[in-house]
Amino acid sequence: MSLEFELAMDLFWELPTPSPLRIAALPRRKVHTAPVMRTKVSAGQLYAILSAEFAAKRPVACEECRIPLPYRIERPDTVSANWRLGTPRQCPHKCHIVMAEISATFWPRFDLVDEEPAPKANTAAAEAPRS
Repeated sequence: MSLEFELAMDLFWELPTPSPLRIAALPRRKVHTAPVMRTKVSAGQLYAILSAEFAAKRPVACEECRIPLPYRIERPDTVSANWRLGTPRQCPHKCHIVMAEISATFWPRFDLVDEEPAPKANTAAAEAPRS
C-alpha cells in the first residue's frame, strides 16, 4: 500500500497516526517495473476464454449480454496488458460489472500476439489480361 493510502485509511478509521519521524523512517517500496510474463494468445482465443468465463459467471436472469471483443492497444507501461474489451452496455442485471471483473482477472495472464499482416493475393493472376 502507498503511504498516502495508509494515511487516508488512518484518517478514515480514526486510528492514531504514527509520528512524523516514524513516517520518514518507513522504507520506500520500489515501483514494479519488471515485465510480467503472460501467455500470448490470438484475439479469437482470448475471446473464447473470456466468453467461457462470462458464461460461467453471468447472472442467471440475463440471457442477452455477450462479452465484447477484445482489441489490441499500445501497452501503456510494462505491467499492463496490451488489450482491452469493447465497452459493454449497461445491463440491469449488472453483467457489465461481471465483465469488468473478468477483464481484471485475465489481463495479468494473457497478451494478444502481434498481428501478422494478411497474406497478399496472387496479383499475377489478377493482373493477367483476359481474352
